[in-house]
Amino acid sequence: MTSSVDTQSPLVRANLGFRFLLEAALFACIVLASVRNYDGATAWIASTVGVVLTAAIWGVFAVPDDPSRSGKTVVATPGRVRLLIEFALFGAVTAWLVTAESYIAAVLLGGGAVIHYALWPARIRWLLAH
Repeated sequence: MTSSVDTQSPLVRANLGFRFLLEAALFACIVLASVRNYDGATAWIASTVGVVLTAAIWGVFAVPDDPSRSGKTVVATPGRVRLLIEFALFGAVTAWLVTAESYIAAVLLGGGAVIHYALWPARIRWLLAH
């Protein structure tokens, strides 16, 4: 199956780079929220479990031939489910940052996710169709 989403345009390539940074920020924000919400060893356990669990979900559940990824997947996932997973992870970590009173990080992560999806409606349409 070939992708019908153009990944060669400068805007899409820039958004792919932005997506990479956003994914890295997602993991960093998990650590930040853990450290701000918990003390001592609990903070580091929450950080480790949060990052490992999120990375596993992010990497394992994918739509085959997703143009924003390698196209490979461990568990073939319908596009609607993948989109829901992405929204849920960004939303949950953003909300967790708010509970930690890390408002700037919450606005940056949540706002960054909104900007990413707003700049790439073709991927959203592709996900909804697959």
